[in-house]
Amino acid sequence: MEIPEFLSIFVFVTSALGFGWFVVSRSIERKKSIETLIRKKDLEIENLNQELKQKEDQLQRSTKSANDFSDKLYLSYAQLTNLDSLLREVNSCKDLKEIMVILAKYLQDKFKIPHYVLYTYNEEEGYLVCYDSNFPSGLSQNSIQEIRSRKIPISNQYVTKYAHAYVWKRKRTFFIPDMNEYKSSGVELLNQISVNLRSLLIVPLYLRQRFIGTLDLLDYTGNLKLTDQEINQIKIIADYIAGSIETAFLMDKLQITNQRIQLEKEQIERNREKIESNNKLLRKINSFNELDDIAGEVLLFLKTFHRVELAFLLLYDDKEKILKPLLTSKEIFNKGLLVNNFFRNFKVELKPESGSLYRTFKRQKPLFIKHFMDSSGLASHDRKIVDAFNLSSIAQIPLVVRNQCIGILCLTRLTKEMDWTRNEFIEICSFSEQVAGAIHNANLLKDLGNEKEKSASMLRNILPDELAQELMQTGSVIPMEYESATILFTDFKNFTSSAEMLSPEDLIFQLDAVFSQFDDIALRHSMEKLKTIGDSYMAAGGIPQGNFTHPVDACLFALEIRTFMNTIMMTKKLKGLPFWEIRIGIHTGSVVAGVVGKTKFAYDIWGDTVNTASRMESSSIAGEINLSESTYEKVKRFFDFEFRGKVEAKNKGELGMYFLKRLKPEFSLDRDGISPNDTFKTLYKNLQIGAKIIYKHNISEPAS
Repeated sequence: MEIPEFLSIFVFVTSALGFGWFVVSRSIERKKSIETLIRKKDLEIENLNQELKQKEDQLQRSTKSANDFSDKLYLSYAQLTNLDSLLREVNSCKDLKEIMVILAKYLQDKFKIPHYVLYTYNEEEGYLVCYDSNFPSGLSQNSIQEIRSRKIPISNQYVTKYAHAYVWKRKRTFFIPDMNEYKSSGVELLNQISVNLRSLLIVPLYLRQRFIGTLDLLDYTGNLKLTDQEINQIKIIADYIAGSIETAFLMDKLQITNQRIQLEKEQIERNREKIESNNKLLRKINSFNELDDIAGEVLLFLKTFHRVELAFLLLYDDKEKILKPLLTSKEIFNKGLLVNNFFRNFKVELKPESGSLYRTFKRQKPLFIKHFMDSSGLASHDRKIVDAFNLSSIAQIPLVVRNQCIGILCLTRLTKEMDWTRNEFIEICSFSEQVAGAIHNANLLKDLGNEKEKSASMLRNILPDELAQELMQTGSVIPMEYESATILFTDFKNFTSSAEMLSPEDLIFQLDAVFSQFDDIALRHSMEKLKTIGDSYMAAGGIPQGNFTHPVDACLFALEIRTFMNTIMMTKKLKGLPFWEIRIGIHTGSVVAGVVGKTKFAYDIWGDTVNTASRMESSSIAGEINLSESTYEKVKRFFDFEFRGKVEAKNKGELGMYFLKRLKPEFSLDRDGISPNDTFKTLYKNLQIGAKIIYKHNISEPAS
């Protein structure tokens, strides 16, 4: 059956419309899906942009932090550079004035601090006194004089009253930004009133735990603002220059002494030239160093050429402020017994009641009395002399050197009056001037010899005798390398905690007492003390004179100082006082030794042996003596040990170590094994000449 045509068309159209609708609906759905995807992507892009912005902000913050850190680092480097430049300048200075000028400029440029006052501590009087200052031009002379003249008491009773005493006690800086808000008293208040002081920074100066003064930094504007970092930087500078200040003090004293000696030498030379130009006798007199020789020659000359029958020399005693007779050992006038009996207890007090001798001494002009009319009207001393020798005339000639009267030469005749002419008396006075120079020269040479001996003694206290002698003779010391030397270090346990309970004076007193005893013990055992650093003591054996006994010497030294410290510990324990326990380390090896320094000399040693010895001490324990393997091998014949095995040492790895206990019983004079007996001493003498001591291994040790 055929389908009608319109029905076919209808079916076709219907199918076409259905398909079109399907296509359209699918397109709409796809469009919606695409739009949803686009919105999702846009949201992701927006999130990514936000995250990117956060990263950019974080990067900017990191960059800013890095720049800030870089700026701080650059600033710190600049500060260190400036500080290093300052310290280099300070080191190049030869006197304290130069140092303070450089410091003042640095403080002005760096911190805008216009004024400093350097106070030095007079330990004997317990006061701070003004030593130096760069007083601003605006201050009146009256204000400057007031600051210079003030003394600041330093003691425990003033700690809460004076800021300077507080600084001394606490060993720390004290900053007063505004003096008007600070309830000051005493010297600080007086300074504030004198110069209208607005701000004050007090910096203590300590050198090797010894208080030497303060550095006061003053401001008058009220604009001084210092950070903790700046105050700390100033404190570092002050700590550094404290040593320079102390050195400058010593250099000033040395320079003054040298100048005085130089002036005295020049005076000696001038006097000598004048004496040599006069006559041969004066040359002979000037060649004498002893006053007795000079006086003998002078009196003999006066007797021979000027008819003097009696003469005596009165010398000025600066300590007692009197004139005392110089009695010669040579008999010149055949009146020795008479003169000695009279002048044995004779002295002239320098006061008006003493008569002509006082006037001659004070006026420094010769006096010639040709004839005494009556002795009853004379002063007591004049009458004693006239009556004792029945004199009718006398001459008193002052001995003057550089406007200072050093004595009076008295001349007379016993048989008749003086018959000198005016010219002869002038000649005698001129001769007496030369005599005064000769006497003064003799005193100066004696003083110069004493000063040289003091200088040599001080140098011998710093350096070994042979090195001190070499330094004095050649001006330098040649460094020496020693193939074998034994180094000893000591340290105290509980030192820091117990030191905090002691005053600085007590702490230094106790340390000095202990180390002085160590020095005495070191001398007995041929050990050379090198230095002390805080509570650490360093000594060495086998230097500067090499020997074969230095390892044994070091062990004997260590045993004795340990016994000494144990005795102190027991005594303090009984009294309930804090005590120090000693640690000792010993090592033997090669070192280089020499003298360093130009103005302050020090004998020191260098080498890995020193480091190892220090590690022996730090690896020890309280009350023990820790030896390295190299030292043990050299002394095991004489001592008992406890083998510790391999012990880790800083920067050294594991090292074999031994605790030194005592002398072996067969070598010990006492039960504790401290004092050697005659057997030991015999072996020791052999060891001194290089004999080899055979060691019989009779103790068991763990295998290494």
